[in-house]
Formats: sequence, C-alpha cells, structure tokens
Amino acid sequence: MAKNDNAIGPKIVIEGEAEFRRSITDINKTMSVLDSEMRKVSAQFDGNADSMDALTAKQDIFNRRAAEQREKVSTLTAALENAKKEFGENSNRVKDWQIKLNNAEAELAKTEKSLKDTTEKIDNFGKEA
Repeated sequence: MAKNDNAIGPKIVIEGEAEFRRSITDINKTMSVLDSEMRKVSAQFDGNADSMDALTAKQDIFNRRAAEQREKVSTLTAALENAKKEFGENSNRVKDWQIKLNNAEAELAKTEKSLKDTTEKIDNFGKEA
C-alpha cells in the first residue's frame, strides 16, 4: 500500500509542474501575438511613430503585454514555491524556476518602462502641439 502512495506523489508533482509549464507556454504564445501586433503598428506608422494614433496603439499593446507578463510572474512565483516544497530550496528545479522568474520580472520592468514613456508622450502631445 505504501508503495502505491509513493508512486502517486511524484505523479502529482510532475502533473503540477506540467500544468505550470502549460500555463507559461500559453502566456508566451499570447506575448508572441502581442509582439507581432507591435511590429505591425510600427510598420503602419513608420515615419509617423510619434503621432497620437501610433502612441495610443502602442500604449494599448504595452498595457496588454504588461498584464500578460504580470500573469506570467504570478504563475512562475507559484511554480517556484511549489518546487521549493517538493524538491527543496537548493534543487536544480528550484534554480530553473528562479531563473525564469527573474527573467520574467526583468521583462515586465522593461515593458512597464516603455508603457510609462509612451504614456508620458501621450500626456505631452497636446503641450507640444
């Protein structure tokens, strides 16, 4: 009986980790779509990148990208905590999740900076005109 219990434990951990990985894959796919939208907007407004229409379109994409990245950070934080419980603080799996979380937080910071810069340009648009 104990042998079956031991067999179930690792299976649950693997399935839990697999769910985290699926969630991250879905978020990454959505972010790829947003990246392609940004390239499209950049191409559409080439030569007029600081027009109100271009800035508004970029702001929308930055907002959606930041929301996805916040979801990714949240998911990675949960995956990291789960890995710590299951594998111990210093395991390679924990380190892998920590690296992914650090990278996601760095990307979120870049997006939030771009969003802030774009919002400031929009706010100053009327002043400059």
